[in-house]
Amino acid sequence: MNAILWCVVALVGTGECIRVPYQVQSKRMRNIRQEHVNTQDSGISFMQRLGQDINIPSSWDWRTHGAVTPVINQGQSGAVESYVAADCVASYGQIHGGTLTSLSSAEVADCCLQGSVLNPKVFDCIRGIGGLCSSSSYPSQQGTCGNTTCTASVKINGGINLPPKDEKMMQIALLSNPLIVAIDAGQTSFQEYTSGVYDDPNCSTTQLDHMLMIVGYGSEGGNDYWICKNTWGVNWGMAGYIWIARNKNMCGISEMVAYPF
Repeated sequence: MNAILWCVVALVGTGECIRVPYQVQSKRMRNIRQEHVNTQDSGISFMQRLGQDINIPSSWDWRTHGAVTPVINQGQSGAVESYVAADCVASYGQIHGGTLTSLSSAEVADCCLQGSVLNPKVFDCIRGIGGLCSSSSYPSQQGTCGNTTCTASVKINGGINLPPKDEKMMQIALLSNPLIVAIDAGQTSFQEYTSGVYDDPNCSTTQLDHMLMIVGYGSEGGNDYWICKNTWGVNWGMAGYIWIARNKNMCGISEMVAYPF
């Protein structure tokens, strides 16, 4: 097994196997890999307790591990969650030993969104339809779910929704997979962002109208930030990415957070 994918075996309420990169596991954490964890605990409860034993690195970036698909431009499509959810599942497939494959956002839109802008259970839906096909085998929206015509490239067990306003938990969860988050992208400062750590006090924490994928985090000049992948093409921001201030719930980034498992 890849060294960064050692699994902390935990029989948690979801049946999930919590994965944490080997190099950030403490000695105690490695010692409990084979321990039986109370099955009444939720996956989140387990992570909260275990988080105290993780040597959380000062920075992390899934791009350096080859686990992030290229930036796309959603154009006039309003189904942003379909793109971000598909990218998160693609990352999951690579992290869990597969090949990084571009997955069908059209399939997500047809089968799991059905006109809604934000679906907090999108990963449970993806599990329910049997996973996601590649973008080449399901290239465009059909209006109804048509995934019986293609074979899923990546399957998942469902999704975990993190409690709001807990950016430490987000850090821990991010070590297992990129995260999907909802934000306020309505500020001119956001739309015209070019570089640096984005920190605008006018950004709303409740008017959430866009979604991003968090692929990492870091700090610059004492300012903590999340590394976020947008869907507005490589000519926006820093080659399609934005650094959003961390530990401030900037733009509501910690209000709606989920990831596949």
